[in-house]
Amino acid sequence: MRRVLDSKLIHYKGPVVFWPKTVPLKVRSFVWRADLSRIHVAIELSERGVKVPNQMCHLCNKALESVDHLLVSCEFAMGVFECVFKWCGIRTQQFSKVSEVINFAASWGNCPRKRTIVSTILFCLLWNIWRAMNDRVFKDLKTSYTKVADNIISLSFLWCNHRSSNGCGSWVDWCCSSFLHLTNVVL
Repeated sequence: MRRVLDSKLIHYKGPVVFWPKTVPLKVRSFVWRADLSRIHVAIELSERGVKVPNQMCHLCNKALESVDHLLVSCEFAMGVFECVFKWCGIRTQQFSKVSEVINFAASWGNCPRKRTIVSTILFCLLWNIWRAMNDRVFKDLKTSYTKVADNIISLSFLWCNHRSSNGCGSWVDWCCSSFLHLTNVVL
């Protein structure tokens, strides 16, 4: 249904997006809306007539809070990306847009199982940065990017382990590397 709607309603220029079933529907919907710049950030709210007292990014306070800045190019977000890529054993990438993250996840590597894991982790990463911003704005909770990265590791483990027919190995293996459980599997 999503493909039919996209083909009729949205003129999407880019590769077909890989939507992993290991990711909960609300998170997939969030990432899709973020890709369309349709999540409620300061700039989007002010353009819709909502009075926003501070349009600066709540995570870094150095730039206007747009979708791409908040989720990808903010110092906080870049720190999260660096920690997560290091844990995955993937060379750190520089992104400037959410669509670049989605395209990277959809086209990374040659192994479909590894691609699913990377997609799950990156969707979880975007979701957790969004949650960190909301916690700061609505609950006045400040958290470090390393704590957000730790949350991504644990939440993506739960998603992969309980929403995938293949699982993702043991927690100990997962903490060492997201692909450690695949080392003994013939692909």
